[in-house]
Amino acid sequence: MQVSVETTEGLERRMKVTIPAEKIDSEMSRRFQSLAKTVRLKGFRPGKVPMKVIKGQYGVSVRTEVLEELTRNSFYEALSKENLRLAGYPAFEQESSQEGDDYIYTATFEVMADFDIAPLGDLELIKPKVTLGDQDLDEMLAKLQRQSCRWNAVKRKAKDGDRLVIDFEGAIGGEAFAGGTGKDLPVVLGSKSMIAGFEDGLTGAKADEERTLSLAFPADYHNKEVAGKDAEFKITVKSVEEPELLAIDEDFARAYEVEDGSVETLKSEVLKSMQIELDEAIHLKMKRQVMDALYERNPIELPKSQVESVYQDLIKQRGVQNPDESMAAEFKKLAERNVTLGMVVNRIIKDQGLKPDAVKVRDRVESIAAGYDDPDAVISWYYGDRQRLGNVEALVLEDSVVDWVVSQAKLNEVESSFNEVVSGLSAADGGKSN
Repeated sequence: MQVSVETTEGLERRMKVTIPAEKIDSEMSRRFQSLAKTVRLKGFRPGKVPMKVIKGQYGVSVRTEVLEELTRNSFYEALSKENLRLAGYPAFEQESSQEGDDYIYTATFEVMADFDIAPLGDLELIKPKVTLGDQDLDEMLAKLQRQSCRWNAVKRKAKDGDRLVIDFEGAIGGEAFAGGTGKDLPVVLGSKSMIAGFEDGLTGAKADEERTLSLAFPADYHNKEVAGKDAEFKITVKSVEEPELLAIDEDFARAYEVEDGSVETLKSEVLKSMQIELDEAIHLKMKRQVMDALYERNPIELPKSQVESVYQDLIKQRGVQNPDESMAAEFKKLAERNVTLGMVVNRIIKDQGLKPDAVKVRDRVESIAAGYDDPDAVISWYYGDRQRLGNVEALVLEDSVVDWVVSQAKLNEVESSFNEVVSGLSAADGGKSN
């Protein structure tokens, strides 16, 4: 087998492979011999079909199979021989495949860039330092009270903290838009769950009142179809309700699955949950800083095919049909970040010899399973499939990379509160995807 490789542009390579005709003939002969033992043709006894007949009947299909297999095997053998790391799928083109001639094909593909991880010795990371106290517990219990309160209808004007049940119709430029209409929507004034101005525009409203609000969607609104655009909402207030907070007593504790109704047990469980939430929030904030640093410090030439593949996946995930120029640029940038971080993380894993810790993998699986009615079944589901378990192992390995980077950096601990660390936390703080 003869192999030649040329660089066309950037990371693209064109490989030319020549396979001797003798190798093809030998492989075809072997397959014909195998067919002769099993093939059944009318007029011939099994195993007695003449080779000439077999070749005439199956020659084209056998040659096609042989060339496909030799192409695949020789290509990956050539990659190994030339020490090339493939990125994406190759495009094959036959140059010569005539019977009796050497088989020649070309493969056009991209390779992974070779790079070293940038030094991290001067990296500084900020780590929140939080000690949960009585005030944090009291605020969380008050939050639980608000979440489980009763809502009682009132005839007065709506004020901050009240819940309004509304119907609304939104329009942009006089035209209705997807997601712009709602029925029986509960809106708590002051919750900031709606776009800016929506809740303020309903302050002072009474049941059966109609209002029209002229508002603007934020430029960074999650629905890119309406982001930054002016809209008009016609709203009908169906009811105004005020909250009635429940006392923190035995019934309240039982409502939060404290079987004996002990308020002290409830407080203890709430503190445990807060600590778990806090630890996860700190971890995610550290991970965000680490991933930002790795991305910024490692500008890598990226395979266009991988970036395009991730870009298309992002569009599908967001449910966007035809992204405009601005949206496409945003998705492209995000795709480049994801591909870069994937390469950097994998390089660190390889360089540092990191392996998925079995105990941490089990802990992660159990943590996922805890949110289901039958945790044992979920655990078995993960451990019953190598690919599913591999996905969890990848998450654990990524955390190991974060821990390694943190160990290389200088940590600056900053006194913070529980709410400062936890509030506003989103999936974006999780790492590679944003």
